[in-house]
Amino acid sequence: MFYKVIEKEDVGSTIIPNDLIQDHVRNYDQTDEALMDQYRDAAINFAERCMNRSIGPTKIHASFSRYKARFVVPMGEVKSIDSITAYRDGVEIEVTNFRFNSVSDEVILNSEYSDCEDFHVIANVGWTAFEVPKSVIQGILQLITTFYEQREDQSFGVTGVEIPFSHRYLFDRWHIPAR
Repeated sequence: MFYKVIEKEDVGSTIIPNDLIQDHVRNYDQTDEALMDQYRDAAINFAERCMNRSIGPTKIHASFSRYKARFVVPMGEVKSIDSITAYRDGVEIEVTNFRFNSVSDEVILNSEYSDCEDFHVIANVGWTAFEVPKSVIQGILQLITTFYEQREDQSFGVTGVEIPFSHRYLFDRWHIPAR
């Protein structure tokens, strides 16, 4: 299954306001605010890639070429499915006879669509700003701090030390395996 993001709500400043970043990094210099915003956006993007899920309400367009009796909607936390369409003998049809399992984010298609191809799904996925788990927020804060304190890949004249990536452990709990 392939998918792309159609619309995405930016919830970064809601889930992690600048004063929280400043407290975590222990830097209260207002001139660094734009830099911290950039780090926050990069950390959220990294977290989303690590977890295969969306932080913030997102509308996606997913597609697959052949009939599947069951498929999982990507990006996690499916809020709604706006539409499912497919092609039968070159004519686009609306797929209306399906069930949705909200626990597994799995769609179960009726067998009447087994002769269809080129399926398209429009769905609303992702956590709202108030649903983001505390461990994910903590992982993002740790990653922002790492970005801030380790601005370069190399430091000359300094003994090399491996940068810890404990934020990954916090994201792993919420990781959705590729299917």
